[in-house]
Amino acid sequence: PRPAARSQVADVLRIEPPGEDPIELRMSGFHFVGEGQRLMTHPGLERFEHDGAARWVYRFDTPIGVVRVVKSLEVADGHNGCALRYDVAGGEGVGWVLELTPLVGLRDVHELETGAGLGERLVSRELATPEGRPGVLVAGRDGHLGVHLSTDAGRFEVRAREWGPVEYVWEKRRGLDGEERLWSPGTFVCGSERGD
Repeated sequence: PRPAARSQVADVLRIEPPGEDPIELRMSGFHFVGEGQRLMTHPGLERFEHDGAARWVYRFDTPIGVVRVVKSLEVADGHNGCALRYDVAGGEGVGWVLELTPLVGLRDVHELETGAGLGERLVSRELATPEGRPGVLVAGRDGHLGVHLSTDAGRFEVRAREWGPVEYVWEKRRGLDGEERLWSPGTFVCGSERGD
């Protein structure tokens, strides 16, 4: 079998204007079973690029001006790993917090996790990298599959829980299974107080 380890990332940018309510900008477009309208594209997505790395460019018009977020995914050729990077521009002089919640399946690539109880099948614990960067290890209790996630900025907060059921609209339209439950070990949090 070919395992699928990290499935998705729920990514939220919170801009914190002084003396005002935070502005929440979501890059993830999850559809949960039973929700109403399902957008097929993200309204803030300006463009998608692929030049060796996959790159999503988002534009958000906010009360403090235009904020752009570039999310880049680079897969390590010939290795079992990838790097996900976020670049934030705009909102000069305003603090922000980026929260990245990895969603893990640890399943065969052709199967979806439909049953409840992922917390019984998966185990997670904080595990820093050898260089001391914050990280988390998620593994199957059977010991066969696992994934180590880490960051070079910020911290990891344990917030273990199940997500879902998530609905994959495109898969359902193609006549395939389109619902799945995912596991999150917690959230990576980083930010800037000055908007840099």
